[in-house]
Amino acid sequence: MPHPEAAQHRRKNSVEKILKAHKIRRFQADQVFAQLRAERLPVATTTARLLQEQITLLFQQLTFVQQQLQEVMHQLETKLESLSTQALTTSASGTNPPRPTDRDILAPYRV
Repeated sequence: MPHPEAAQHRRKNSVEKILKAHKIRRFQADQVFAQLRAERLPVATTTARLLQEQITLLFQQLTFVQQQLQEVMHQLETKLESLSTQALTTSASGTNPPRPTDRDILAPYRV
């Protein structure tokens, strides 16, 4: 919902969908819907526009950080996979049973 005018024309089920899509459980759809329908704060039009631009920029920054985190997670997964392959190759050549690898130990903690 880009701005308050658009939010006021939303239906309750669209608010529920947004809360579910973003896994927000702190607020109920009824609470959010009531706030969207409440009387707006008296602010100048330019103030509202500037705040909207600020939020848009913050959203873009958060999206970029999320992309970076996904890339780092992929790189970490690749490195752990190579460590696991190296450990299996090393343990296959020896007579001792294979020890758990770093990848095996860290696997339950993956996000």
